[in-house]
Parts: sequence; C-alpha cells; structure tokens
Amino acid sequence: NAALGAAGVGAGILAMVAAASPLQNSLKGGSGFLARMATHPAGPFYIHFWAPNFKWALSINNLMDYNRPTENISLSMTSALTLTGLIFMRWSFVITPVNY
Repeated sequence: NAALGAAGVGAGILAMVAAASPLQNSLKGGSGFLARMATHPAGPFYIHFWAPNFKWALSINNLMDYNRPTENISLSMTSALTLTGLIFMRWSFVITPVNY
C-alpha cells in the first residue's frame, strides 16, 4: 500500500517542518550541549547537517549486506552509492564554503 506509506511520510515531513522553529527556540535558551548544537550554523536545523548523515546511513546499510549472498546484492544500489560518493568527494575538494 504505497499510497498510505507516501501519505505517512508526507505527514511526518510536514510535522517536522511545523515543529522545527518552536523546537529550535526552546533549545536555544539553555547552555548545554543541545543548546550549542541547536544554535550552531551547521546544526540539525540546517539542511547541510542532514545530507552527510543520510550518506553515512546508506554506507552503514551497505555494510549490513556484507554477509548477503552475491546474487542478492543490488548492483544499482551499490553503483548509486559509489557514484554519489565520488561526486561528493570531488565536491568536497572543489568547493570552499564562505561563512558570513
């Protein structure tokens, strides 16, 4: 039931977007680790935080398939993971971020 799954994902994304600002504001008031992380320019409330984390999740998922039989390994997933790794590795050497 893909439609139900897509609706659930859409509702989850909408809830996260709606709760992001109040959650960030409530975390900013403290002085601990969570407050520093919430106010950091590259913290969890910015898109640049999530892309590398999801990339690592894909890599960990690939390692979980280590003992899988060879005929069950997905060539398209492995190829996509390798290609995006090469693209982002090249990007990391070429781009110099500017902090304002």
